[in-house]
Amino acid sequence: MLLVEANDQGREPGPRSATATVHIVVEDDNDNAPQFSEKRYVVQVPEDMAPNREILQVTATDQDRGSNAVVHFSIMSGNSRGQFYIDAQTGKMDLVSHLDYEANKEYTLRVRAQDGGRPPLSNISGLVTVQVLDVNDNAPIFVSTPFQATVLENVPLGYSIIHIQAVDADSGDNSRLEYRLTDTTPNFPFSINNSTGWIVSYTLAITARDNGIPQKGKPGIFVIGLNEAVEMSLQ
Repeated sequence: MLLVEANDQGREPGPRSATATVHIVVEDDNDNAPQFSEKRYVVQVPEDMAPNREILQVTATDQDRGSNAVVHFSIMSGNSRGQFYIDAQTGKMDLVSHLDYEANKEYTLRVRAQDGGRPPLSNISGLVTVQVLDVNDNAPIFVSTPFQATVLENVPLGYSIIHIQAVDADSGDNSRLEYRLTDTTPNFPFSINNSTGWIVSYTLAITARDNGIPQKGKPGIFVIGLNEAVEMSLQ
């Protein structure tokens, strides 16, 4: 608000003046684009999280006023399978469908923040990294079953006869395997290397277990034949 005074140059009976009040209203021009609160948002989501749950909230501010400062959000790229949803008004991001660590370990989403000006201004520099955490959802699988081997009866004690192998599609401790003999009697004279899977045995039931939480295991049957050693002497 301004107060303006006008004076004339009269002499008799003297100069006269008048005042007026001037109200100046400054209208906002949409000259500021929204700015994200973070350069990159990072969130870790376990692969067994149920859909329709919030995982993150993106925020952005605009220095303009009124509708020029109202920000709306949208996902621009990285969501080709539609696994994520962002609320246009709040910026809250939800998981829409199940994740699978073994199929995709990480997603990078580009988010746009757009104000309500005419014309609107946008900022598409928002990045969201969704890191999928492995869950122990796969049991070990033997690479071949049944395993079979033939060995002479006079091999020394501790002789490694056959290498049992299993694989686990999980990661870390969830895929680190340990082997043990199952369905054996007390003082059973054969053993298996818990780490490598090498065994000395005739007919055994063997279980391979991972180290995940919860621990998963799968049994297998393996048969090893015993051949008699033939000794020959020359006359």
